[in-house]
This record gives sequence, C-alpha cells and structure tokens, in this order.
Amino acid sequence: MLIAIALLDLLNRYRGAVRGLIAAAAFGIAGYVPFLCTIDVPMYFVRWRADLAAHREFLGLFEGLHDVATRWVVTHDVARWDGEIAWMSLYFSAAVWTSLLLACFGLLKHLLPGYRAGRPTPRFVRRPAAVPVRRQRWMS
Repeated sequence: MLIAIALLDLLNRYRGAVRGLIAAAAFGIAGYVPFLCTIDVPMYFVRWRADLAAHREFLGLFEGLHDVATRWVVTHDVARWDGEIAWMSLYFSAAVWTSLLLACFGLLKHLLPGYRAGRPTPRFVRRPAAVPVRRQRWMS
C-alpha cells in the first residue's frame, strides 16, 4: 500500500502515457492488497490453525530448506491446488510480465523528463537510421 501511495503522489507529477502507466500500477496494487487480505492470507491462516490443532510438527529453517530441495511430488489433481489457483495464476502471469516490463524501464528512462507536468508536450521525430553505403566494384 505504501507503493500505491507513492504512485498516487507521482500521478500529479506526470502526464500522458506515463500518467496512465502510473495509474494502472496504482490500480493494480489497490486491487491486489484487498485480494491478499481477504482471500490469500485467511486461507493460509486457517491451514495453520488446523495444523496446530492436529499437533503437526513444523520444520525448522534448515529442515525446511532440505525438504524443499529434495522432496518433489508431482500431481495433476486440480483439487490439491484449489486454494492456490487464484494467487498463482495472478503471480505467474500478471506479476511476472510486470516485473519484466520494469526491467525494460532503464531503456526508456531518458524519455521520462518529457512527460513531467508543466513541460511542453514531447514531439518525437522519426529520423531515418544512418546506413553506410558501400561502393561495389563491378568487373568489366
């Protein structure tokens, strides 16, 4: 939520496409946090409480790391993934693509000052790329 608040502050500082991207990011966060608090966290809390009631022994840090590294159980039963389908679908689609887009930000950051509020609208002129011309020698 702190990131969403920071994005809302940035929303007034930019215009155009950058403002739209900032608004979309803030809207996505504003939708994800309630999902996390109402669906995801309560699901794991209920599971934890059931494990406590069943006197299940929990793994320590190193035992847990060993378990993750060595035990692999493959299942095609959708019922076992019922609670995780919603968040895993969002995480492994929208979140991954968003993080890949963030990695591309470095390529576009030089364009950002042109979108600052109070500046003239940026005009991008498409210039042809300089292509070296090689002279061909023709045999006669």
